[in-house]
Formats: sequence, structure tokens, C-alpha cells
Amino acid sequence: MRSDVAAFLTGPLPPEAPFGLVFADPPYTAAEAEIETLVSRLGAPGWLSPGAMVSIERPRGSAVTLPAGLRSGWERGFGDTLVLFVEASDSPN
Repeated sequence: MRSDVAAFLTGPLPPEAPFGLVFADPPYTAAEAEIETLVSRLGAPGWLSPGAMVSIERPRGSAVTLPAGLRSGWERGFGDTLVLFVEASDSPN
């Protein structure tokens, strides 16, 4: 699905859910609180399959607080970009 993530996550669960792989590339100017809200919505029941991977692109030096059910996988820096890989828990959320 290619969509504005905020609009997409405030709508009903699509028939394709739960997802096993999500790429989120919010604008670098988005506030940390906005990113944390999006990640929390994504972590809500039904959006992610057990063991799903979520890639979040942020400016280097950013931090994202993860809700229950999501855990930090790994991160890599590329220039001024930080790519965070987050994993969904192995149990259904």
C-alpha cells in the first residue's frame, strides 16, 4: 500500500491486514510525538502479523519510543538518515 501513513492508520483495517513488512518514511520535519503516535497506531491489534518488520526512516539522532508489542531490531545510519528496524512480537497483537 502506498499512502500517507497517518491517514491510512486512522482508517479501518484493510483486507490485506495484518502486514508482515511496513516501510514508513515520514517527513524529517515531523515531530517525535507525531512519529510515536503513528508507531502506536501501527502496533494496535490487527495491523501487524507476528514477527512483522517495520522500517522507519528518521533524521540521524532521532529517537522513537516503542509501544508494547514492538521491539527494537536494529538501526543503521546513512549520511544524515537513520533507518530503524522494529519487530512485532511473535504473539498476535
